[in-house]
Amino acid sequence: MSLPFLFQGSFMINVAAALLPAIYLMRYIYQKDSIEKEPRKLLIHLVLLGVGSAFIAMILEGILGRLLNATMLDPSGVIYNILLAFIVVAVSEEGAKYVLTHLRTWKDPAFNYKFDAVVYCVFTSLGFAAFENVLYVLQGGLGVALMRAVLSIPGHMSFAVVMGVFYGRAKQCQHYGDTAGMKKNKLLAFVWAVVAHGFYDACLMVGTGLSTILFVAFVIFMYVFIFRLIKNEAATDEPVVDDPTPPTPEGPGFTNLYGAANPNPYGQAGPQAPNPYGQQGWAPQGQNPQAPSPFGQDVQNRMGGQPFSYGQNPQAPNPYAPQGQNTYVPPQGNPYAPQGQNTYVPPQGNPFAQQPQEPVWNPTYEKPDQTPNDPQ
Repeated sequence: MSLPFLFQGSFMINVAAALLPAIYLMRYIYQKDSIEKEPRKLLIHLVLLGVGSAFIAMILEGILGRLLNATMLDPSGVIYNILLAFIVVAVSEEGAKYVLTHLRTWKDPAFNYKFDAVVYCVFTSLGFAAFENVLYVLQGGLGVALMRAVLSIPGHMSFAVVMGVFYGRAKQCQHYGDTAGMKKNKLLAFVWAVVAHGFYDACLMVGTGLSTILFVAFVIFMYVFIFRLIKNEAATDEPVVDDPTPPTPEGPGFTNLYGAANPNPYGQAGPQAPNPYGQQGWAPQGQNPQAPSPFGQDVQNRMGGQPFSYGQNPQAPNPYAPQGQNTYVPPQGNPYAPQGQNTYVPPQGNPFAQQPQEPVWNPTYEKPDQTPNDPQ
Protein backbone atom coordinates (compact mmCIF):
# COMPACT_ATOMS: atom_id res chain seq x y z
CA MET A 1 0.00 0.00 0.00
CA SER A 2 1.54 3.28 -1.09
CA LEU A 3 1.31 6.50 0.90
CA PRO A 4 -0.86 8.41 -1.66
CA PHE A 5 -3.57 5.78 -1.08
CA LEU A 6 -4.07 7.22 2.39
CA PHE A 7 -5.25 10.49 0.91
CA GLN A 8 -7.70 9.13 -1.62
CA GLY A 9 -11.27 10.37 -1.26
CA SER A 10 -12.91 7.01 -0.50
CA PHE A 11 -10.35 6.19 2.15
CA MET A 12 -10.81 9.48 4.00
CA ILE A 13 -14.58 9.18 3.84
CA ASN A 14 -14.51 5.67 5.25
CA VAL A 15 -12.17 6.66 8.08
CA ALA A 16 -14.30 9.68 8.93
CA ALA A 17 -17.45 7.53 8.93
CA ALA A 18 -15.74 5.06 11.25
CA LEU A 19 -14.48 7.68 13.69
CA LEU A 20 -17.42 10.10 13.93
CA PRO A 21 -19.73 7.87 16.05
CA ALA A 22 -17.01 7.33 18.64
CA ILE A 23 -16.12 11.03 18.71
CA TYR A 24 -19.77 11.98 19.16
CA LEU A 25 -20.21 9.63 22.13
CA MET A 26 -16.96 10.85 23.70
CA ARG A 27 -18.26 14.39 23.51
CA TYR A 28 -21.58 13.30 25.02
CA ILE A 29 -19.90 11.71 28.04
CA TYR A 30 -17.50 14.63 28.41
CA GLN A 31 -20.40 17.08 28.64
CA LYS A 32 -22.16 14.95 31.25
CA ASP A 33 -19.17 15.41 33.56
CA SER A 34 -20.49 18.76 34.74
CA ILE A 35 -18.79 19.23 38.13
CA GLU A 36 -15.15 19.09 37.06
CA LYS A 37 -13.88 18.40 33.56
CA GLU A 38 -11.10 15.86 33.25
CA PRO A 39 -7.69 16.93 31.91
CA ARG A 40 -7.63 16.63 28.14
CA LYS A 41 -4.15 15.17 28.23
CA LEU A 42 -5.43 12.31 30.38
CA LEU A 43 -8.38 11.70 28.06
CA ILE A 44 -6.08 11.56 25.02
CA HIS A 45 -3.92 9.03 26.84
CA LEU A 46 -6.99 6.89 27.52
CA VAL A 47 -8.03 6.95 23.86
CA LEU A 48 -4.55 5.86 22.82
CA LEU A 49 -4.60 3.16 25.50
CA GLY A 50 -7.88 2.00 24.01
CA VAL A 51 -6.14 1.56 20.68
CA GLY A 52 -3.36 -0.32 22.44
CA SER A 53 -5.89 -2.55 24.18
CA ALA A 54 -7.15 -3.63 20.75
CA PHE A 55 -3.73 -5.11 19.94
CA ILE A 56 -3.57 -6.78 23.35
CA ALA A 57 -7.04 -8.21 22.83
CA MET A 58 -6.02 -9.66 19.47
CA ILE A 59 -3.16 -11.55 21.10
CA LEU A 60 -5.35 -12.81 23.95
CA GLU A 61 -8.12 -13.87 21.58
CA GLY A 62 -5.61 -15.88 19.56
CA ILE A 63 -4.38 -17.70 22.66
CA LEU A 64 -7.83 -18.33 24.15
CA GLY A 65 -9.21 -19.30 20.75
CA ARG A 66 -6.64 -22.05 20.42
CA LEU A 67 -7.52 -23.32 23.89
CA LEU A 68 -11.19 -23.38 22.93
CA ASN A 69 -10.46 -25.26 19.72
CA ALA A 70 -8.55 -27.80 21.76
CA THR A 71 -11.81 -28.79 23.43
CA MET A 72 -12.93 -30.41 20.15
CA LEU A 73 -16.33 -28.68 20.31
CA ASP A 74 -18.32 -28.18 17.11
CA PRO A 75 -17.50 -24.65 15.87
CA SER A 76 -21.05 -24.33 14.53
CA GLY A 77 -22.63 -25.42 17.79
CA VAL A 78 -24.37 -23.22 20.31
CA ILE A 79 -22.05 -24.07 23.20
CA TYR A 80 -18.94 -23.30 21.17
CA ASN A 81 -20.26 -19.88 20.12
CA ILE A 82 -21.37 -19.00 23.65
CA LEU A 83 -17.91 -19.87 25.00
CA LEU A 84 -16.33 -17.97 22.13
CA ALA A 85 -18.40 -14.89 22.91
CA PHE A 86 -17.89 -14.91 26.67
CA ILE A 87 -14.50 -16.50 27.32
CA VAL A 88 -12.54 -15.54 24.22
CA VAL A 89 -13.92 -12.21 22.98
CA ALA A 90 -15.50 -10.56 26.04
CA VAL A 91 -12.81 -11.55 28.53
CA SER A 92 -9.98 -10.53 26.19
CA GLU A 93 -11.41 -7.17 25.13
CA GLU A 94 -12.90 -6.02 28.43
CA GLY A 95 -9.91 -7.36 30.34
CA ALA A 96 -7.43 -5.44 28.20
CA LYS A 97 -9.45 -2.22 28.48
CA TYR A 98 -9.93 -2.57 32.22
CA VAL A 99 -6.28 -3.27 33.03
CA LEU A 100 -4.95 -0.34 30.99
CA THR A 101 -7.58 2.02 32.39
CA HIS A 102 -6.76 0.96 35.93
CA LEU A 103 -3.02 1.36 35.45
CA ARG A 104 -3.43 4.88 34.07
CA THR A 105 -6.14 6.34 36.30
CA TRP A 106 -6.33 4.62 39.68
CA LYS A 107 -3.62 6.73 41.33
CA ASP A 108 -4.06 9.81 39.19
CA PRO A 109 -4.95 12.91 41.30
CA ALA A 110 -7.57 13.86 38.70
CA PHE A 111 -9.61 10.80 39.77
CA ASN A 112 -11.49 12.66 42.49
CA TYR A 113 -15.17 12.20 41.59
CA LYS A 114 -17.21 9.05 41.16
CA PHE A 115 -18.38 9.91 37.64
CA ASP A 116 -14.75 10.28 36.55
CA ALA A 117 -14.56 6.48 36.46
CA VAL A 118 -17.34 6.37 33.86
CA VAL A 119 -15.53 8.96 31.75
CA TYR A 120 -12.25 7.05 31.91
CA CYS A 121 -13.73 3.68 31.01
CA VAL A 122 -15.80 5.14 28.17
CA PHE A 123 -12.87 6.97 26.59
CA THR A 124 -10.71 3.85 26.71
CA SER A 125 -13.49 1.70 25.30
CA LEU A 126 -14.33 4.15 22.53
CA GLY A 127 -10.66 4.38 21.59
CA PHE A 128 -10.76 0.61 21.22
CA ALA A 129 -14.05 0.75 19.29
CA ALA A 130 -12.87 3.54 16.97
CA PHE A 131 -9.74 1.63 15.96
CA GLU A 132 -11.69 -1.59 15.49
CA ASN A 133 -14.34 0.28 13.51
CA VAL A 134 -11.76 1.72 11.13
CA LEU A 135 -10.50 -1.78 10.34
CA TYR A 136 -14.00 -3.12 9.67
CA VAL A 137 -15.11 -0.11 7.59
CA LEU A 138 -12.00 -0.21 5.41
CA GLN A 139 -12.83 -3.83 4.62
CA GLY A 140 -16.61 -3.56 4.27
CA GLY A 141 -17.29 0.02 3.18
CA LEU A 142 -19.85 2.61 4.29
CA GLY A 143 -22.59 0.01 4.75
CA VAL A 144 -20.60 -1.56 7.56
CA ALA A 145 -19.92 1.90 8.99
CA LEU A 146 -23.65 2.64 9.28
CA MET A 147 -24.45 -0.68 10.94
CA ARG A 148 -21.59 -0.43 13.43
CA ALA A 149 -22.42 3.19 14.20
CA VAL A 150 -25.84 2.06 15.42
CA LEU A 151 -24.81 -1.17 17.17
CA SER A 152 -21.12 -1.76 17.87
CA ILE A 153 -19.95 1.72 18.93
CA PRO A 154 -22.83 2.37 21.36
CA GLY A 155 -22.44 -1.22 22.52
CA HIS A 156 -18.82 -0.68 23.54
CA MET A 157 -19.82 2.52 25.32
CA SER A 158 -22.56 0.66 27.21
CA PHE A 159 -20.16 -2.01 28.43
CA ALA A 160 -17.78 0.72 29.56
CA VAL A 161 -20.50 2.58 31.49
CA VAL A 162 -21.30 -0.58 33.46
CA MET A 163 -17.59 -1.02 34.17
CA GLY A 164 -17.18 2.63 35.15
CA VAL A 165 -20.03 2.63 37.66
CA PHE A 166 -18.46 -0.16 39.71
CA TYR A 167 -14.98 1.22 39.15
CA GLY A 168 -16.05 4.52 40.73
CA ARG A 169 -17.61 2.69 43.67
CA ALA A 170 -14.35 0.84 44.19
CA LYS A 171 -12.50 4.15 44.40
CA GLN A 172 -15.04 5.40 46.92
CA CYS A 173 -14.60 2.28 49.05
CA GLN A 174 -10.85 2.81 49.03
CA HIS A 175 -11.33 6.32 50.35
CA TYR A 176 -13.40 5.07 53.30
CA GLY A 177 -10.95 2.29 54.07
CA ASP A 178 -13.29 -0.49 52.92
CA THR A 179 -10.73 -2.82 51.37
CA ALA A 180 -13.22 -5.65 50.91
CA GLY A 181 -15.71 -3.35 49.19
CA MET A 182 -12.97 -1.98 46.95
CA LYS A 183 -11.93 -5.44 45.79
CA LYS A 184 -15.53 -6.54 45.34
CA ASN A 185 -16.43 -3.55 43.15
CA LYS A 186 -13.28 -3.90 41.09
CA LEU A 187 -14.23 -7.48 40.37
CA LEU A 188 -17.84 -6.51 39.59
CA ALA A 189 -16.62 -3.82 37.19
CA PHE A 190 -14.86 -6.44 35.13
CA VAL A 191 -17.45 -9.24 35.49
CA TRP A 192 -20.53 -7.20 34.57
CA ALA A 193 -18.78 -5.68 31.55
CA VAL A 194 -17.87 -9.21 30.41
CA VAL A 195 -21.44 -10.45 30.98
CA ALA A 196 -22.98 -7.61 28.98
CA HIS A 197 -20.41 -7.91 26.18
CA GLY A 198 -20.61 -11.71 26.10
CA PHE A 199 -24.41 -11.80 25.91
CA TYR A 200 -24.36 -9.19 23.15
CA ASP A 201 -21.87 -11.21 21.06
CA ALA A 202 -23.41 -14.59 21.85
CA CYS A 203 -26.80 -13.56 20.46
CA LEU A 204 -25.11 -12.56 17.20
CA MET A 205 -22.79 -15.57 16.98
CA VAL A 206 -25.44 -18.24 17.60
CA GLY A 207 -27.41 -16.88 14.66
CA THR A 208 -30.79 -18.52 15.31
CA GLY A 209 -34.17 -16.81 15.10
CA LEU A 210 -34.54 -16.82 18.87
CA SER A 211 -31.07 -15.41 19.41
CA THR A 212 -31.81 -12.63 16.92
CA ILE A 213 -34.98 -11.68 18.80
CA LEU A 214 -33.05 -11.73 22.07
CA PHE A 215 -30.37 -9.56 20.50
CA VAL A 216 -32.84 -6.87 19.37
CA ALA A 217 -34.62 -6.88 22.74
CA PHE A 218 -31.33 -6.74 24.62
CA VAL A 219 -29.99 -3.85 22.55
CA ILE A 220 -33.16 -1.79 23.09
CA PHE A 221 -33.19 -2.50 26.82
CA MET A 222 -29.46 -1.84 27.16
CA TYR A 223 -29.58 1.52 25.42
CA VAL A 224 -32.54 2.76 27.49
CA PHE A 225 -30.99 1.51 30.71
CA ILE A 226 -27.49 2.82 29.97
CA PHE A 227 -28.52 6.35 29.01
CA ARG A 228 -30.69 6.60 32.13
CA LEU A 229 -27.79 5.28 34.17
CA ILE A 230 -25.48 7.93 32.72
CA LYS A 231 -27.91 10.73 33.62
CA ASN A 232 -28.40 9.38 37.13
CA GLU A 233 -24.69 8.91 37.80
CA ALA A 234 -23.92 12.39 36.49
CA ALA A 235 -26.70 13.96 38.58
CA THR A 236 -25.61 12.19 41.79
CA ASP A 237 -21.88 12.63 41.29
CA GLU A 238 -19.88 13.07 44.49
CA PRO A 239 -16.23 13.27 45.55
CA VAL A 240 -14.26 10.10 46.27
CA VAL A 241 -11.49 11.92 48.14
CA ASP A 242 -11.39 14.44 50.99
CA ASP A 243 -10.22 17.27 48.77
CA PRO A 244 -11.68 16.82 45.28
CA THR A 245 -9.30 19.36 43.73
CA PRO A 246 -5.67 18.20 43.31
CA PRO A 247 -2.87 20.56 44.44
CA THR A 248 -0.88 22.37 41.80
CA PRO A 249 2.85 21.70 41.30
CA GLU A 250 3.60 25.40 41.83
CA GLY A 251 2.63 25.48 45.49
CA PRO A 252 0.12 24.57 48.17
CA GLY A 253 -2.72 26.35 46.42
CA PHE A 254 -5.53 24.63 44.61
CA THR A 255 -6.56 24.60 41.01
CA ASN A 256 -9.95 25.76 39.85
CA LEU A 257 -12.28 23.87 37.52
CA TYR A 258 -10.20 24.77 34.49
CA GLY A 259 -6.81 23.80 35.91
CA ALA A 260 -5.62 27.30 36.76
CA ALA A 261 -3.45 27.79 39.83
CA ASN A 262 -5.43 30.68 41.29
CA PRO A 263 -7.64 29.66 44.23
CA ASN A 264 -11.34 30.25 43.89
CA PRO A 265 -12.64 32.49 46.70
CA TYR A 266 -16.11 30.99 46.52
CA GLY A 267 -15.35 27.67 48.13
CA GLN A 268 -14.75 25.55 44.99
CA ALA A 269 -10.98 25.53 45.33
CA GLY A 270 -10.66 23.39 48.44
CA PRO A 271 -10.48 23.99 52.16
CA GLN A 272 -7.36 26.16 51.97
CA ALA A 273 -9.11 28.86 49.99
CA PRO A 274 -10.88 31.18 52.48
CA ASN A 275 -14.44 31.94 51.58
CA PRO A 276 -15.77 35.28 52.80
CA TYR A 277 -19.38 34.21 52.40
CA GLY A 278 -19.75 31.68 55.19
CA GLN A 279 -18.81 28.40 53.50
CA GLN A 280 -15.56 28.08 55.43
CA GLY A 281 -15.07 27.30 59.09
CA TRP A 282 -14.67 30.94 60.14
CA ALA A 283 -18.00 32.24 58.82
CA PRO A 284 -18.64 35.68 60.37
CA GLN A 285 -22.43 35.58 60.48
CA GLY A 286 -22.97 32.44 62.50
CA GLN A 287 -23.57 30.22 59.47
CA ASN A 288 -21.11 27.63 60.70
CA PRO A 289 -22.02 26.03 64.04
CA GLN A 290 -18.35 25.34 64.73
CA ALA A 291 -17.39 29.01 64.38
CA PRO A 292 -18.13 31.42 67.29
CA SER A 293 -20.49 34.17 66.23
CA PRO A 294 -20.16 37.64 67.76
CA PHE A 295 -23.87 38.32 67.26
CA GLY A 296 -25.36 36.33 70.10
CA GLN A 297 -25.65 32.84 68.60
CA ASP A 298 -22.73 31.54 70.67
CA VAL A 299 -22.05 31.96 74.35
CA GLN A 300 -18.40 32.75 73.73
CA ASN A 301 -17.43 36.43 73.77
CA ARG A 302 -14.86 36.98 71.03
CA MET A 303 -13.46 39.98 72.94
CA GLY A 304 -12.23 37.65 75.67
CA GLY A 305 -14.67 38.76 78.36
CA GLN A 306 -17.56 37.02 80.02
CA PRO A 307 -20.13 35.30 77.78
CA PHE A 308 -22.83 37.67 76.69
CA SER A 309 -25.52 38.07 74.10
CA TYR A 310 -28.49 40.25 73.40
CA GLY A 311 -31.18 37.91 74.59
CA GLN A 312 -30.67 35.27 71.87
CA ASN A 313 -28.93 32.72 74.06
CA PRO A 314 -30.80 31.43 77.13
CA GLN A 315 -27.51 30.41 78.72
CA ALA A 316 -26.02 33.89 78.53
CA PRO A 317 -27.66 36.36 80.98
CA ASN A 318 -28.59 39.78 79.71
CA PRO A 319 -26.62 42.42 81.58
CA TYR A 320 -29.32 45.01 80.81
CA ALA A 321 -32.34 43.05 81.98
CA PRO A 322 -33.70 43.27 85.56
CA GLN A 323 -32.62 40.53 87.93
CA GLY A 324 -34.32 37.22 87.18
CA GLN A 325 -35.17 38.12 83.59
CA ASN A 326 -33.16 36.80 80.67
CA THR A 327 -34.87 38.51 77.78
CA TYR A 328 -34.02 42.10 77.22
CA VAL A 329 -37.06 44.28 76.63
CA PRO A 330 -36.13 47.77 75.49
CA PRO A 331 -37.75 50.54 77.52
CA GLN A 332 -40.84 52.07 76.09
CA GLY A 333 -41.42 55.74 76.17
CA ASN A 334 -39.10 58.00 78.13
CA PRO A 335 -36.07 56.23 79.63
CA TYR A 336 -35.49 59.27 81.86
CA ALA A 337 -38.96 59.36 83.41
CA PRO A 338 -39.22 58.96 87.19
CA GLN A 339 -39.40 55.42 88.51
CA GLY A 340 -42.76 53.84 87.93
CA GLN A 341 -43.61 56.01 84.95
CA ASN A 342 -43.10 54.26 81.63
CA THR A 343 -44.90 56.51 79.20
CA TYR A 344 -43.22 59.64 78.04
CA VAL A 345 -45.57 62.53 77.40
CA PRO A 346 -43.94 65.11 75.18
CA PRO A 347 -44.42 68.77 76.16
CA GLN A 348 -47.07 70.72 74.39
CA GLY A 349 -45.92 73.33 71.98
CA ASN A 350 -42.36 74.49 71.69
CA PRO A 351 -40.37 73.69 74.80
CA PHE A 352 -37.79 76.32 73.89
CA ALA A 353 -40.24 79.22 73.28
CA GLN A 354 -40.39 82.07 75.79
CA GLN A 355 -43.13 81.42 78.34
CA PRO A 356 -45.76 84.12 78.94
CA GLN A 357 -45.09 86.13 82.13
CA GLU A 358 -47.48 87.68 84.64
CA PRO A 359 -47.51 91.47 84.58
CA VAL A 360 -45.33 93.06 87.25
CA TRP A 361 -47.14 95.55 89.54
CA ASN A 362 -45.69 99.06 89.41
CA PRO A 363 -46.29 101.04 92.57
CA THR A 364 -46.18 104.28 90.61
CA TYR A 365 -48.94 103.09 88.41
CA GLU A 366 -52.21 104.82 89.06
CA LYS A 367 -55.62 103.95 87.89
CA PRO A 368 -57.09 106.11 85.16
CA ASP A 369 -59.87 107.44 87.35
CA GLN A 370 -57.45 108.72 89.94
CA THR A 371 -55.40 111.85 89.75
CA PRO A 372 -51.89 112.20 91.00
CA ASN A 373 -51.46 113.09 94.64
CA ASP A 374 -55.15 112.31 95.17
CA PRO A 375 -55.57 111.28 98.75
CA GLN A 376 -56.83 107.75 99.18
